[in-house]
Amino acid sequence: MYDNKLAYKIKKILEDRPHNQFKIKELSQAIGIRKHKYKDLIDTLFKLSRDKEISQKNRKYQAIKVKTSKYITGIFDATTLAKNKSYAFIKAEPEDIFVSSEDTLNAYHNDSVEVNVEYQRNGKKYGIITKVVKRANENLVGTLQEYNGKHYIIPDNSRIHTNFAVNDIASAISGEKVVLGVTNWGSRDYYKLPAGNILEVLGKAGNPDVEILSVIRQYNLPLEFPQNVLSELDAISDEIQDNVISKRKDLRDLLTFTIDPASAKDFDDAISLVKDEKGLTLYVHIADVAQYIGIKSKLFEEAAKRGNSYYFPKRVIPMLPEKISNKICSLRPFEDKLTLTVQTRYNNNFKIISQRVYESIICSNARFNYEEIDEFFEEKKEFEAEIAEALKIMRKLSANLTQNRVKCGYLRLNIPETIFIFDDEGHVVDLDRSKETASHKIIENFMLVANE
Repeated sequence: MYDNKLAYKIKKILEDRPHNQFKIKELSQAIGIRKHKYKDLIDTLFKLSRDKEISQKNRKYQAIKVKTSKYITGIFDATTLAKNKSYAFIKAEPEDIFVSSEDTLNAYHNDSVEVNVEYQRNGKKYGIITKVVKRANENLVGTLQEYNGKHYIIPDNSRIHTNFAVNDIASAISGEKVVLGVTNWGSRDYYKLPAGNILEVLGKAGNPDVEILSVIRQYNLPLEFPQNVLSELDAISDEIQDNVISKRKDLRDLLTFTIDPASAKDFDDAISLVKDEKGLTLYVHIADVAQYIGIKSKLFEEAAKRGNSYYFPKRVIPMLPEKISNKICSLRPFEDKLTLTVQTRYNNNFKIISQRVYESIICSNARFNYEEIDEFFEEKKEFEAEIAEALKIMRKLSANLTQNRVKCGYLRLNIPETIFIFDDEGHVVDLDRSKETASHKIIENFMLVANE
């Protein structure tokens, strides 16, 4: 006798294992059928297969695959293959597509691919890669290794999930970091590895400078600025013209200083604080880069292309040329600088009365690092009276800002960052954890005031 509940259990087992075929006895064991219900199982299986709700062949039962035959273009994500899993995903809209490792053709991580969606189950799509539309990388960085007289590249990026054979090793030797130009992407069907020729030898693997250069080459980071960008710098003067100053609020007589990490080379924000009998006025000054770089300039175009600066141990690839980032727009002490100022007025209860934003010109009185400020708060270091008084009031204001944010539902995630400690040659010799100190909190709170 047909049983609805039994039918549901059968279909669930088959759908959960769409590639498996089950004999009646195997289904009986999987469901946990008792002897008196065995005939009901047979009757239910007969009706389900007759109505084409399940597939039956040679007395074996299987879920029916819902064919969609729909081609979609997406980005191949090989993260799971790098973890020795037997499947990967295609990032596509509106949802990702599951693909077995056997059906990935010769696609590699971040390649644009065409995938045939074979079927859907439980709202998920399963497909086969039919074509690589565009390669994410034509060149790869890795370590050259020799095995049984043949040479291979072990890619630095673990998500490039196979090694590459090398046709021409040029002048490279085993154990060196190299750049490989791919000439053949191989074939999974014929068990043929992808291959290429060595284009550049970077140096011995493990050398800090070589490892940094490897990252730069792998991600095609720009080491130099184009000549047309550098040519625009010639027209930018270090001197601030009087007609520019006259249009700005002059804050050069205001006590102002910067607080940054000890290793910082450019200083893009500064702070000031004035107290009177009615309350406090906080000034947050941000370097006005837009004064020097127009949105139609080559400088702007290059900055937009880079998106950000890239920070490595003891090395930075800047978003803007050094003349802009480290000199003209860096708020260095005792130099007049153009800024945007956020001026916030507080009453004696640390409530905001008013805020203004305007173009300004400042002249920083000092440059401090976080450690110096914390030593002052711990009474291990002294500053001149005016700076010392300003810092004490800043600390009090910062504490109140934190308190107010907590009352408003501020979620405090005190997650320390890892600090890498290097020897003189650039090797990592130790690790430490950053600590959230009063100096860090002052800058964090004041920048939040400006951003908000």
